[in-house]
Amino acid sequence: MEDVSEAVGLLKGSLYHYIRSKEDLLFEVLEGLHVDGEEIIAAVQFESDDPMAQLRQYLKRAAIFAGNNAERLAIFFRDFDKVPSDRRSEIISEREMYTQTVARLLTEAKAKGLTAPMLDVRLASKLISGAISSTHEWLRPHGRQPLEDAAEEIANFLIDGITPKVPRKVKKDARNRVKSNARG
Repeated sequence: MEDVSEAVGLLKGSLYHYIRSKEDLLFEVLEGLHVDGEEIIAAVQFESDDPMAQLRQYLKRAAIFAGNNAERLAIFFRDFDKVPSDRRSEIISEREMYTQTVARLLTEAKAKGLTAPMLDVRLASKLISGAISSTHEWLRPHGRQPLEDAAEEIANFLIDGITPKVPRKVKKDARNRVKSNARG
């Protein structure tokens, strides 16, 4: 709390006037992260003619968000267990909305024959959501490749893995471009 009070220019005692505890501050940081992330979901057009295009755009926006919010996401994954248990359920339900978004789009796509017929939507949605949520660990906005381009490649890699056709040709050196945005 001392670091926070110095950063905002308040005495530590004055800070406690606004925030009851470190755990409450952590909850607010994590809650704010999810509120910002809700904008990504709000942009999804469910029941569209092309749910795979919607999924591709969602994944691209989610990867860009992760690249731009790496520090906040790192706090989430590192310190989530420090949130009081009675407040954790709020964050867990919000976190589930990301996986549910992927699952709903995959369900729509599967119904239209746009995915592999045997696709396990539950498994695929958890795998895809996990892959996107981990990009904060290595995707950075100032790599050799613009963040938007790297995010598009990531979305394409994930989508290509669930489509019934032969995967499209990846641009030459695409793997190296995505790696160029990776940390160290």
